[in-house]
Amino acid sequence: LSAPHTGRWLSGESGRAAWRALVEAGFTALAQPEAWGGFGAGAELSAVCEAFGEGLVPLPVVGVIASAGQLLAGLPAESPRREALGRALIDGGTILALADDEPGTPAGSRGVSARSQADGWAVDGVVTLVPGGAIAERFVLVADGPGHRTVLLDVPADAPGLTVQPYRTVDGQGVADLRMVGLRLPPEARLADGPAAD
Repeated sequence: LSAPHTGRWLSGESGRAAWRALVEAGFTALAQPEAWGGFGAGAELSAVCEAFGEGLVPLPVVGVIASAGQLLAGLPAESPRREALGRALIDGGTILALADDEPGTPAGSRGVSARSQADGWAVDGVVTLVPGGAIAERFVLVADGPGHRTVLLDVPADAPGLTVQPYRTVDGQGVADLRMVGLRLPPEARLADGPAAD
């Protein structure tokens, strides 16, 4: 990553352009399974995150590669879109961020609810401080689903009913708040639910 990208807040297209440099260097493949074209080197990821922190590189390595990427890799093999999203994360086809209201929050207590309907999912709620949200093109959304079960949903950043508000934190990282009002998703947006999503 070139020096001009360090110490600055990157969002939107400028942030995505900087992210492509990480893709080309192979960083996004580190913790992903070899079967997807990754390196399967999760142990090295912590050292990479530490180095980026020391270098004040304002890119969401933890939010995208560590959180969203490792979550995908840990989903059941039969989970729809799992491999496709993982491969897209590796090759730069998409920038994926994990949108979890408060990691570790018990099911039934989150700020986002997802209701199963005949034509898919109806989602409402708010998630704040999403790491990588300022440049994300898709989100893995953690929501309270039917029966107070956790559900993981694949949400495009430009989906109608979703408002993404990017901003900068005190340490220079680009995050975003997500507000969902009447967001509708197709049935195949579900990545996992119940114990597989916890």
